[in-house]
Amino acid sequence: MRKPAYKDFIRNGNVRARLAQFTVDELHVADEWGVEFRVEFQDIPTMRAWLPPHTTFVGLSATIEPGRQFGSCTKLMAFQPGFHVEKQDCEHRDITMIVRPIKYTSSGLEFRDLDWTVPLDLTKASDVAKLLIFVQSIDGGHRLVLYLRSLLPPHLQNDAHRLIRHHHSLACPDCKTEGLDSLYKLGDDRDCLIHVSTDVLTVGVDIPGLATVISYGKMTSASGVQQQAGRPARERGSTGKAYIYVTKADMVDALAYIKSDTGKLDKRVLTAKDPTSHVRAPVVPEDSTEGTGDAVDTAGSAAAHPQAEGALTSTTQSVTVPKKSKKLKAVTAAPGVVAKPGARTCSSLLLIFAAASRGLCVIRQTNMIYGNPGVDRDCGRCSSCIGDSVLEPRPKPTRSADGEQEIVDPAAEKVPAYMKPQLKDLKAVTEKLEASARVIQWSQPHGPDALLIGARIFLPPSVITAITTDFFLITSEEIFRCRVRDWKYAEDYTQALWNVTKVIVADLSKQLKTRHEEALEKQRDARVHNRKLCQEGANPWVR
Repeated sequence: MRKPAYKDFIRNGNVRARLAQFTVDELHVADEWGVEFRVEFQDIPTMRAWLPPHTTFVGLSATIEPGRQFGSCTKLMAFQPGFHVEKQDCEHRDITMIVRPIKYTSSGLEFRDLDWTVPLDLTKASDVAKLLIFVQSIDGGHRLVLYLRSLLPPHLQNDAHRLIRHHHSLACPDCKTEGLDSLYKLGDDRDCLIHVSTDVLTVGVDIPGLATVISYGKMTSASGVQQQAGRPARERGSTGKAYIYVTKADMVDALAYIKSDTGKLDKRVLTAKDPTSHVRAPVVPEDSTEGTGDAVDTAGSAAAHPQAEGALTSTTQSVTVPKKSKKLKAVTAAPGVVAKPGARTCSSLLLIFAAASRGLCVIRQTNMIYGNPGVDRDCGRCSSCIGDSVLEPRPKPTRSADGEQEIVDPAAEKVPAYMKPQLKDLKAVTEKLEASARVIQWSQPHGPDALLIGARIFLPPSVITAITTDFFLITSEEIFRCRVRDWKYAEDYTQALWNVTKVIVADLSKQLKTRHEEALEKQRDARVHNRKLCQEGANPWVR
C-alpha cells in the first residue's frame, strides 16, 4: 500500500468506481503482529483517506477476543459509529484439543516429548497421518527438525530431508516451492511425514488431509493457539487433533493468575466441571470459588464489531479443597489483555492453561472467553474430559547398549598425579573448545541450514563435558572418537574437532610438565635454603 504504483492504481477513475469493498482477513494478526513484527499493519487506517467514500470496510477473524483486542481491531479498521456486527460460533467441534505439560528440557538438540511422532516401525511417510508442528522461532524449528530426523529408522535416513521438512523464510525459493507442494500431497503420493513451521502457516492456507497439529513451546496469546488448533480437519466430515504442549513456567503462571487478586475478579474463570456432560469421573479443582461466568462481550469471527452486551453464563458449584503449600508468584495481568510480541502470556491463554491444569474442560473455558454458546456443559472431547494417554519417550542410548566399551590406553593408568589437570585447566580447555566451535563448523562444506546453528548448538555442553571428563586419558584419536560418538555431527566433524583437541592436549601436557618442574625447582630451593640455615646453627622452622 506504500508503493507509488498502488497509489496510482487506486487513483484511476475506472478503478475507483468499482472499489466496492476493502477487506482485511485474519484481522487479529494485524493487532498481534502490528506492534513490532509487521509494523506496516499500522498503515491500514490510512486507506480511509485513499479509497472512495462508498467503499465498505470489512474485518474478518475467528479469534478476536472481547475487550482490549476487540477495541484495538475496530480502531485499526477505523470503523465509523453504527457499523454492522456479525458474531458466529468459533468452536472447533471436529477437533480434539489435548493440553500437555512439557516434561523434558528442549533447550538443546533433544525434544523427547515428541518422540512419539516418529514411530519405530515406520516404513514410509503415508504410514501415519499428516502432521504439522508449530514452533516459535526458526532456530527452534531447525533444532527440532534435526532431532526428529535422527529418530528415523536407518533405512529412511537417506530421505530424512524429504520426510521431515522445515518451512521458514530463510529457505531458497526452490525449497519453499517444494515444501509447499508436499503440503498438498495426499495418500500414497505423500513424501513428507512431518512439517515443522512457525506461525506463517497459521493463516492463509488450508492444508488438505491434515489430521494432527502440535503447538510446542512458549505461546503468548489465546488467538494464536486457537488459529493453530484450527488447522486440521478442513474437509467436511473429517476430524482432527490439536496437541498443545505447555511449559511448566506457563502452568505456574496460569495457576498464580487465578489465585491472584486480579484473577479472582476475572469472571471468565471456569470454576467447576459439569458432571453430567461426559462419562469421566469429575476431578476436584485445585482451587475454585463460587460464582457464575461473566457476561461476555461478543467478539468478531466475521466482521469486527462494537462491544455488545451478552447474557452467556456458566453453571458453577462451590468446592472446598486444601490449599497447596507451594507459593506461586503473583501475576497482575488484567482480564482480557492480549500479549504483544515478547510480552508475558495473555490472561485469556492463562485461563485455558489453568483449566487444563485443574482438570476442567478446556473447550468450555475457551467458549467462555470468546462468548460461544457452549459455556454451560463440558465438551466431552478435550484432554480434561476424556483423559490423555502420554507415550513414554524412547530410552536414551547408553554406551553398554551397543556393546562398546570405553577405550583406555593401558599406559594412562600410570599417569602421575601432576599430569592430571585441575579445575582451572579444564575451564580453559572448555573455553578453547567453545571458541573453536564456529571455526570447526565452517571448516566443512555446508548448506543454508548452517546459518541457523549457533556455536553452543553445534558443539553442546554435553559433548564438551564428555571430552573434558578425565581429559588426561585422551592419548589417541581412537579414544577421542569413542568420547564423541554420540555427537550429532560426529560423522562430518570429528576429524576437525580431534585436530583442535590434539593441539589442546599437547599444550596442556607441556603446561602441566612446566608447572611440575617449577614446583620441583621451588622445593629444591627451599631445601637448599633450609640446609644453609642448619649449617649456620639456626632452626629453619622458626621464623
